[in-house]
Amino acid sequence: MAVIHGQIESLKRIRETLNQKGIYRFNSIGDINWFLNNYDHEKEEIFFKIEREFDLELYNLQAAGFQLQKTHDDNKNKAETKLNNRISQLNTKCTALSKPAKNAVMELLNWYRQQILLAIKFNLERNFNFIIWLQTLKPEKNCGPPVKGSMGMRPTSRKPSRPVVPQSSRNLKI
Repeated sequence: MAVIHGQIESLKRIRETLNQKGIYRFNSIGDINWFLNNYDHEKEEIFFKIEREFDLELYNLQAAGFQLQKTHDDNKNKAETKLNNRISQLNTKCTALSKPAKNAVMELLNWYRQQILLAIKFNLERNFNFIIWLQTLKPEKNCGPPVKGSMGMRPTSRKPSRPVVPQSSRNLKI
């Protein structure tokens, strides 16, 4: 609140001074007097208005956060199920290849196929959490980059390790 010392200036001069300071709400001396009388009431009104806006924004952010958490959990469960199914398929194929073959050449080919499948299965099991993390990271990109060091997240530049497959066996159908 301002205390006026000396001569009271004209309304035009007061408005110029207020406009220079970015205050445009007073059109008359009556408005200034009304403001001086209701200053505390306006201060409380502004506080409650800001508090209501804050509560509404907080509610909206919490609702969006819960929705994002639910989406993340659903994506994680889907990725885990898909990866577990892939590992069980590899186990089934390895079991089928471990049965004796008709001749030695087929036995040898089955053994190589089984070793490749076991290597793939080993890498999937070893990198299980990292693969799940990568698959659930994709929808989170819309929310912004992960904060470094938060919740033990790995940096995004790391690529998942892949099994080393000999060049000659890459064309085999499994």
